[in-house]
Formats: sequence, C-alpha cells, structure tokens
Amino acid sequence: MKIAGLKLSLISVAAAALALGTVVAATSPVFARGPAPAAPMARIAYSDLNLATAAGIQRLNARVRAAAEKLCPSGGVEALDAELEISVCRNRLITAAAPQVRQAIERFADARAGGHLALAN
Repeated sequence: MKIAGLKLSLISVAAAALALGTVVAATSPVFARGPAPAAPMARIAYSDLNLATAAGIQRLNARVRAAAEKLCPSGGVEALDAELEISVCRNRLITAAAPQVRQAIERFADARAGGHLALAN
C-alpha cells in the first residue's frame, strides 16, 4: 500500500469513527433524560456570628472557604493541572460569594445602627 493510499485509509477510518461517535452520542440515553441536574450549591449560615467584629467576619470567610472546598473537592494526590483546576474553581466560588458577604456585613451594621425597613402599599 502506498503512503497516499494509507493516508486516505486513515482519513476514512477517522471520519467513520467520528460519524459513529456522533450517532452513538446522539442516541445515548443521557440525551433522553431531560434537563441536567442543578449544579451543587452550599448554604452558609451566619446568624450565629457577630459581623461587627473581625473575628465574626473571619469565621464567615472561613465558612465560605470550607463550602468552596466541598463544592470543588480534591480527590487526594492530584496532578499539577488538576490541582490548578481545583484551585481556580475554589477561587471562583469565593470571589462569587464576596458580594453576598459584604451585603451580610452591611445588613448587620445597619441593623445594629437602627436600620429601617420601607413598606409601600
């Protein structure tokens, strides 16, 4: 078999494999199950913390970090690229939680300063 014929055969095999993979994926039961399950989430309680103190804020931040570690778990000994991916995941979650942490601290400060509610009818 000549090199040109071998290249054509390899291309044909690759195209057939790609087509078969597409057919298998399209008929897979995964596609018949409906919507994907909701992404995992964590609820972080802080009503027991005094967010007017540095210690209270540090505890809330520690709880956020712990939740991020649970949502982006490490399987033990990881390759460097997997560890980087886990670290990026955790940092993304902690960054996403930062506005909520700020709001909790501000609401706590407002409540202690005689914050008010507005009602409209």
